[in-house]
Amino acid sequence: MTTNNKSFKILSIFFAAWFLIFLGIYPIFRDDASYKSRILQEGVYNVWKNSLETWSSRNIIEFLQFSLYTIPGCVWIFRIINSGMFTLIGYCIYKIIDSKYTTRKNLILSLMGLFTIPIDQLATAGWIATSANYLWPTALGCYAVLPVILSLQNRPIPFHTKILAALSMIVASNEQQIAAILVGVLVCIILYSVTFKKKLNWFSCLLLVIGIVEIIFHLSWKGNILRTTSEIATWNPEFNMQSTIEKISNGFFSTIYWLLSPSCICIIIMNAALAMVIQEKYKSTVIRSFAWFPCFFFVFFGTLREIMIKIFPALQQIYISSIDTTSWFNSDVWITAIVYFFVTFLVAFNCCLALEGLKGVFIGIIWLGGMLSRVIMGFSPTLYASSTRTFFPLMIISVIIYSITINEYCTLKTCKTTFMNVLLMICTFSYFYLYFLT
Repeated sequence: MTTNNKSFKILSIFFAAWFLIFLGIYPIFRDDASYKSRILQEGVYNVWKNSLETWSSRNIIEFLQFSLYTIPGCVWIFRIINSGMFTLIGYCIYKIIDSKYTTRKNLILSLMGLFTIPIDQLATAGWIATSANYLWPTALGCYAVLPVILSLQNRPIPFHTKILAALSMIVASNEQQIAAILVGVLVCIILYSVTFKKKLNWFSCLLLVIGIVEIIFHLSWKGNILRTTSEIATWNPEFNMQSTIEKISNGFFSTIYWLLSPSCICIIIMNAALAMVIQEKYKSTVIRSFAWFPCFFFVFFGTLREIMIKIFPALQQIYISSIDTTSWFNSDVWITAIVYFFVTFLVAFNCCLALEGLKGVFIGIIWLGGMLSRVIMGFSPTLYASSTRTFFPLMIISVIIYSITINEYCTLKTCKTTFMNVLLMICTFSYFYLYFLT
């Protein structure tokens, strides 16, 4: 894609499409209704101060969230901000994949991947509350590391972009899960620079320091400790009696359990894109079979979940979301765990094969890091009470991998438009099915 005007038009249409989605949403319910009522009575500062002292370390995010409730027409502002945040993620994807091979169709296909994310995740605690704590930090986190990734491609980064990225890093790292992901990504980039004697970007180190400082702040904040005590009593009284292995296992099983939900189409298109590239690059039947295995696994046991259970009732045993110490004596648990681990690491291996070299290894690590960011939620007493909103960063990571892979596919001489048209149809169907037909 050589012209910025073309990309600007596509991103503008992309923004309008998201605004159309959020136009049908009236967000004030659950936590939003509760917070708005309290703020109107007590004021933003008092509610914010009380939250920091007894509940949360997300001081920046919650101040922005609480301030939004006080603005007349906050629903319209919410719609604009959320549409803008999805467009910002789309912009980051465009900048990462932009090259001489990036056609208009390729860019559209990459951006359409975002429409396969079931955004009802952002309503689990109220639209504004969940968006402020998950969508906004994720989008700003993507923008924060964008200059670092572009510098690896030897592309010039304007100074004002670095300033905006540093500010984005401060806000994004104000959410614990995003902070952990960003620090992990930056550590990988710095290790790569040091190992292969690349020029170490001072900006990468600055972002890493910001991320580490914020993580220390989260871990030491008194409000978080009080919140954990309260949540254990409310949601999971047996939490303190669970071993570390149990918490990790519950985090892992619950992650795969949700990825096998019928609405999780973004995982399928990511694996399909990886398999398409491997199909064209390698002639070995074994390699091609392993490449397509994750895609078919998520289709048959995810999208066709209900049908498969009706045909084969015994398959119900593989849908495990939690275990206890006695579960490991059950052979079904062992078999399920082996299959889950195999698929998880096979996806990472496929990233290495499809994208090749250090790029593939890095993307494979990013996938495993995204999985780990959800697995560590097993150490939270609200693992299940938090519902699906903690999956949102993993969904964005899967779409980014999908977009990078599609761009890789277009560089191949054997690139077939049929595959791309099928993926475009799936993405378009997902847009109407997830947001207008359900």
